[in-house]
Amino acid sequence: MLQLDLGEIIKNHTYIREIYSTWYNEKKLFSSKGFIKKLGRIHEYLGINWAKAEEINVKIKLPENSNPVFRDFWHETILKKSDEKISVTKIDRLTGYSKQEVVFASSAWMGAFESFPGDIIIISPLIPVPLST
Repeated sequence: MLQLDLGEIIKNHTYIREIYSTWYNEKKLFSSKGFIKKLGRIHEYLGINWAKAEEINVKIKLPENSNPVFRDFWHETILKKSDEKISVTKIDRLTGYSKQEVVFASSAWMGAFESFPGDIIIISPLIPVPLST
Protein backbone atom coordinates (compact mmCIF):
# COMPACT_ATOMS: atom_id res chain seq x y z
CA MET A 1 0.00 0.00 0.00
CA LEU A 2 1.30 3.43 -0.97
CA GLN A 3 1.93 5.66 2.05
CA LEU A 4 1.24 9.32 1.31
CA ASP A 5 2.73 12.12 3.37
CA LEU A 6 -0.17 14.57 3.58
CA GLY A 7 2.01 17.26 5.13
CA GLU A 8 4.46 17.10 2.23
CA ILE A 9 1.67 17.21 -0.34
CA ILE A 10 0.03 20.21 1.29
CA LYS A 11 3.35 22.01 1.75
CA ASN A 12 4.12 21.61 -1.94
CA HIS A 13 0.70 22.87 -3.00
CA THR A 14 0.40 26.38 -1.63
CA TYR A 15 -0.66 29.13 -3.97
CA ILE A 16 -0.05 32.85 -3.63
CA ARG A 17 -2.62 35.25 -5.03
CA GLU A 18 -3.58 38.87 -4.55
CA ILE A 19 -7.08 39.53 -3.28
CA TYR A 20 -9.55 42.07 -4.62
CA SER A 21 -13.10 42.92 -3.66
CA THR A 22 -16.12 41.89 -5.71
CA TRP A 23 -19.83 42.65 -5.79
CA TYR A 24 -20.77 39.12 -4.62
CA ASN A 25 -22.72 39.03 -1.34
CA GLU A 26 -21.65 35.57 -0.16
CA LYS A 27 -18.92 35.53 2.51
CA LYS A 28 -16.50 33.50 0.35
CA LEU A 29 -13.49 33.76 -1.90
CA PHE A 30 -14.03 33.54 -5.66
CA SER A 31 -11.58 32.15 -8.20
CA SER A 32 -11.29 30.78 -11.70
CA LYS A 33 -12.75 27.37 -12.55
CA GLY A 34 -9.23 26.16 -13.44
CA PHE A 35 -7.86 26.98 -10.00
CA ILE A 36 -10.64 25.04 -8.27
CA LYS A 37 -9.99 22.08 -10.59
CA LYS A 38 -6.28 22.22 -9.70
CA LEU A 39 -7.07 22.03 -5.97
CA GLY A 40 -9.61 19.27 -6.61
CA ARG A 41 -6.98 17.17 -8.41
CA ILE A 42 -4.93 17.14 -5.21
CA HIS A 43 -7.91 15.53 -3.42
CA GLU A 44 -8.26 13.01 -6.26
CA TYR A 45 -4.56 12.15 -6.06
CA LEU A 46 -4.94 11.43 -2.35
CA GLY A 47 -8.05 9.31 -2.97
CA ILE A 48 -10.29 11.77 -1.11
CA ASN A 49 -13.82 12.14 -2.41
CA TRP A 50 -14.84 15.69 -3.12
CA ALA A 51 -17.90 16.92 -4.91
CA LYS A 52 -16.87 18.27 -8.30
CA ALA A 53 -18.97 21.29 -7.62
CA GLU A 54 -18.66 25.02 -7.90
CA GLU A 55 -16.70 25.36 -4.64
CA ILE A 56 -14.05 23.74 -2.46
CA ASN A 57 -12.89 24.18 1.14
CA VAL A 58 -9.39 25.65 1.48
CA LYS A 59 -7.04 27.02 4.14
CA ILE A 60 -5.88 30.61 3.89
CA LYS A 61 -3.29 32.79 5.56
CA LEU A 62 -2.68 36.53 5.06
CA PRO A 63 1.09 36.91 5.59
CA GLU A 64 1.19 40.73 5.58
CA ASN A 65 -1.95 41.29 7.66
CA SER A 66 -1.50 43.69 10.57
CA ASN A 67 -3.55 41.35 12.80
CA PRO A 68 -1.33 38.43 13.95
CA VAL A 69 -4.40 36.19 14.22
CA PHE A 70 -4.67 36.18 10.42
CA ARG A 71 -0.96 36.57 9.63
CA ASP A 72 0.40 33.60 11.56
CA PHE A 73 -2.39 31.02 11.46
CA TRP A 74 -4.32 29.04 8.85
CA HIS A 75 -8.07 29.60 8.61
CA GLU A 76 -10.69 27.59 6.76
CA THR A 77 -12.79 29.27 4.10
CA ILE A 78 -14.70 28.42 0.93
CA LEU A 79 -13.33 29.09 -2.54
CA LYS A 80 -16.10 29.31 -5.13
CA LYS A 81 -15.93 29.31 -8.93
CA SER A 82 -16.64 32.62 -10.58
CA ASP A 83 -17.44 33.37 -14.20
CA GLU A 84 -15.91 36.81 -13.79
CA LYS A 85 -12.52 37.63 -15.34
CA ILE A 86 -10.18 36.49 -12.55
CA SER A 87 -7.09 38.43 -13.54
CA VAL A 88 -5.71 41.92 -13.33
CA THR A 89 -3.33 43.67 -15.69
CA LYS A 90 -0.12 44.85 -14.09
CA ILE A 91 2.10 47.47 -15.66
CA ASP A 92 5.84 47.30 -15.06
CA ARG A 93 8.22 49.86 -16.57
CA LEU A 94 10.70 47.16 -17.60
CA THR A 95 8.49 44.26 -18.67
CA GLY A 96 5.40 46.16 -19.82
CA TYR A 97 1.95 44.65 -19.35
CA SER A 98 1.37 41.32 -17.64
CA LYS A 99 -1.77 39.48 -16.56
CA GLN A 100 -1.88 38.09 -13.05
CA GLU A 101 -4.52 35.68 -11.73
CA VAL A 102 -6.13 36.89 -8.51
CA VAL A 103 -8.94 35.87 -6.17
CA PHE A 104 -11.95 37.98 -5.34
CA ALA A 105 -13.78 38.27 -2.01
CA SER A 106 -16.98 39.91 -0.87
CA SER A 107 -16.66 42.99 1.30
CA ALA A 108 -18.08 40.93 4.20
CA TRP A 109 -15.25 38.39 3.77
CA MET A 110 -12.60 41.10 3.54
CA GLY A 111 -14.03 42.82 6.62
CA ALA A 112 -13.99 39.57 8.61
CA PHE A 113 -10.31 38.97 7.71
CA GLU A 114 -9.31 42.64 8.02
CA SER A 115 -7.90 42.59 4.50
CA PHE A 116 -7.67 45.16 1.72
CA PRO A 117 -7.55 45.04 -2.10
CA GLY A 118 -4.08 44.00 -3.27
CA ASP A 119 -3.25 42.06 -0.08
CA ILE A 120 -1.33 38.83 -0.58
CA ILE A 121 -3.15 35.64 0.40
CA ILE A 122 -1.71 32.11 0.70
CA ILE A 123 -4.14 29.36 -0.29
CA SER A 124 -3.66 25.68 0.50
CA PRO A 125 -5.95 22.67 0.05
CA LEU A 126 -7.90 21.69 3.13
CA ILE A 127 -7.16 18.00 3.49
CA PRO A 128 -9.38 16.17 5.97
CA VAL A 129 -7.36 14.20 8.51
CA PRO A 130 -8.60 10.60 8.74
CA LEU A 131 -9.75 9.52 12.17
CA SER A 132 -7.65 6.71 13.62
CA THR A 133 -9.53 3.62 14.77
